[in-house]
Amino acid sequence: MENIIDVKADEFGERNVRMLAELDLKIVVSYLLLCDKDLTQAKLARELGITPVALSRLLNAEDAKVGNDMSVKLIEVIDKRDTMGLYDSMRQTLRYFFERDRIKKNILAIKTIEKYIHKYYGPYHLSEKTHFYLHEGHLLFECQDMKWVFYIKSIWRDSIGAGNVRIKTYPREIEYQQADKFTYICTSRTMRTIAEKGRCLDHPLSLWKESYNTVSAIELTPDLKCVISDRIMYDKTKGIDFPDIESDTHY
Repeated sequence: MENIIDVKADEFGERNVRMLAELDLKIVVSYLLLCDKDLTQAKLARELGITPVALSRLLNAEDAKVGNDMSVKLIEVIDKRDTMGLYDSMRQTLRYFFERDRIKKNILAIKTIEKYIHKYYGPYHLSEKTHFYLHEGHLLFECQDMKWVFYIKSIWRDSIGAGNVRIKTYPREIEYQQADKFTYICTSRTMRTIAEKGRCLDHPLSLWKESYNTVSAIELTPDLKCVISDRIMYDKTKGIDFPDIESDTHY
């Protein structure tokens, strides 16, 4: 009888080849060169059994994946080296670029929303109470004694999860729990999940009704520069309850 550990090791080996084959060749090679200061592109080419010119040609190809054939050879190269020494530093670096990109896009979306509500709803302004980095995802706009809470994480597909899991969007902060309006900022990738499937409503509907007169979702274009639609999910004054979602109003 075959050893179960050997069977699992073989399964991992096959999976390892498939996973590596789908990665960007330029990024994999760059990472290997960073991991081993003595490794050059020419030396790597020789270890892969190809000429330096051939490797350069592969690296210069547009959207070049590692591929199955190269994957097997690269795994042999990887196994000879410590590829985890730079992992923490690389992860922190990638996290920096990830956070930087998100904050820039969040700011762009906020500017678009501010321009939109100024035009259609009045001179609302972003409250100084709003945490700039938006870890919780909530924004507070004010206009005299009116308060309007926006949830910005709903523009990011990875923030709303998958399946039927409800995301946590009801504010933990007291100052956001009582306002005239609550609105999800969405894109076409998240609007249906938020507005139609109702996966955003992580607390009893009675609590949302006690906290806000209106709950809605605003859809932005993919570049976050324009509003496509404004959908009412609940409106106490108009008698619109959560199961009855009002048709989109397009601008």
